[in-house]
Amino acid sequence: MFQPAYAADLISSLQAFATTVRQGIYGHTHMMEFRVIADANGGPLVGNQGIPAVSPIFGNNPAFVVLTLDAASRAITDYTVHTLTDLTAAGGNAPAVWSKEYAFREAYGGEAFSARALAELQGTLNADANARATFIRFYDSGSGRAGPTMTTWRAYWCGIGNLDALAFMRCSGG
Repeated sequence: MFQPAYAADLISSLQAFATTVRQGIYGHTHMMEFRVIADANGGPLVGNQGIPAVSPIFGNNPAFVVLTLDAASRAITDYTVHTLTDLTAAGGNAPAVWSKEYAFREAYGGEAFSARALAELQGTLNADANARATFIRFYDSGSGRAGPTMTTWRAYWCGIGNLDALAFMRCSGG
């Protein structure tokens, strides 16, 4: 998503400070997506979670995220996404009703939210059609209007862990 020089600076900074910056949260795409920053050997170092927009102008249902933190380490251990799905209730005059869409650990199973969990999820998404369908459904907070399709899936999947242009091109075949 960055020009190559900026991407390289961000990746090298996150690699250099991985003991300090273990997890990141960003909102640039306004969707539930993630990126994994790897070390020189390809092992996961930093997990970066994209979060959804509260506004529906990007094709998503409005949503927000509640983080669960470990009191001792202050690490994010889970997150829960809440969505507003009925934007037309009572002609748009009904009070907003937010509901839980999913929690990371419930949806994808396993261990606490971490770079390793995200790296494992990336592998699962490639191999497991049910996990991939779940990810696609949650990507745009359940709207079904802005998520990856089977035609675009490979590009989305490659973008998770191939953050520089050359690695992305190799992965996506582009």
